Amino acid sequence: MISEYQMGDIFDRHLKKSKFIRNKNFTSIVREREFKTGIPDFLCSSSEQNLNLYNFVKNTKRDLRNCSRILAQLKNKAPRKISYISQQTNLNKSFIKNTLGEMLDYNLVKKANDCFTFDKFKISDIDLWSFELKLNDWKGAIHQASRYSIFSNRSIVMPVS
Repeated sequence: MISEYQMGDIFDRHLKKSKFIRNKNFTSIVREREFKTGIPDFLCSSSEQNLNLYNFVKNTKRDLRNCSRILAQLKNKAPRKISYISQQTNLNKSFIKNTLGEMLDYNLVKKANDCFTFDKFKISDIDLWSFELKLNDWKGAIHQASRYSIFSNRSIVMPVS
């Protein structure tokens, strides 16, 4: 007999496979995250911008603290020049230019003339799915999953017999 914890490990491996559920590529998978309305076994999110940021972080050779400092200076409605970012961060203009170029490649920032902007994440851009895994008591699982719909776009029960 498999335990619920072992079932969670198996499900976790399947979730991490690309396009496991309806061609979804989850960019964030969290186990047992507590909310006021319950604790889903898995909470998964995806967004194109989140995926771009994930790929940038995974592939860049740059110091992420300095990348964060650069992004923190960028505003959507107030385009920033490299000289402004350099003044605010005390980072080398060449480093900033190269970093922003790499961020452009990942569609993290936008460039207009000599200025850069960054569209902060919007909650509406994130697709949030919660999963409740149950070996027994599927009715209880449905009740739990219905409460997760308060904070999730999709709430799914995964019964195992």
